[in-house]
Amino acid sequence: MISANTNVNALYAQQALAQSASKIARLNQTINETADAETAVAITPSFLTAAIKGTKIAQANQQKNELLVQTADTSIRDMIATLKLMTTPGLSFQDLPAKQSVVATQYAAAQYHAMALLDGTGNFKFQVGPNANDQFAASLPNLSSIANQDFSNPDAVQASLNLATSAEAATSGLTTDLQLIDAGLQNSSNQLTASRDATVLAANTQAKQDLTRQNLVQQAAQSMLEQANASAQMVLDLIKSTQISTTYSF
Repeated sequence: MISANTNVNALYAQQALAQSASKIARLNQTINETADAETAVAITPSFLTAAIKGTKIAQANQQKNELLVQTADTSIRDMIATLKLMTTPGLSFQDLPAKQSVVATQYAAAQYHAMALLDGTGNFKFQVGPNANDQFAASLPNLSSIANQDFSNPDAVQASLNLATSAEAATSGLTTDLQLIDAGLQNSSNQLTASRDATVLAANTQAKQDLTRQNLVQQAAQSMLEQANASAQMVLDLIKSTQISTTYSF
């Protein structure tokens, strides 16, 4: 008597086919994910993902930091230009009030998001890295005395010019420092991105190699299943052919 489910080879082949099909589906998903580095979060180690994200935030902060300092520096340069005009020989006394008003306006223009930058309160801790403690402390110069200065005295004009010139040197130095920090962040970003891309590429390559092997496994399992089914059919055909039909004559 032949019992169903006794074709062990066919059962093994079917199981291998099912397992291989599941692995092939997962590998295809991995390959699709790694095809785009921006969507390869699942492939990239969490620490690397966090470092890339933190560095991008730091770079965005850096753009704001530099804009803040540049705003202050521009106002200081404008004040210097006006103060130099006030030291021009032959400038009439009547022109001084107008020039003084210009200086006061230029001083007031040094604002960032409605925050005064040159009144002595410009003390900042710039976030310049991916970690919370990656900070850079800086102070902007206090030029409030210039805005309120009585420029009827030539010595006061010169003193204000000297103060503004010194302040401009300080903001220029601060700008240079921030640019160096920005360059360092860009270098870190490039290295982290390269590491991420290398990790993703390795995962993609490995997945393709595994996919090739799984396709071979599936082909072998399919062939095994066909052979097993064919063998079972041959046995059935053999049994049928050996059955003897008996005819009785009366």
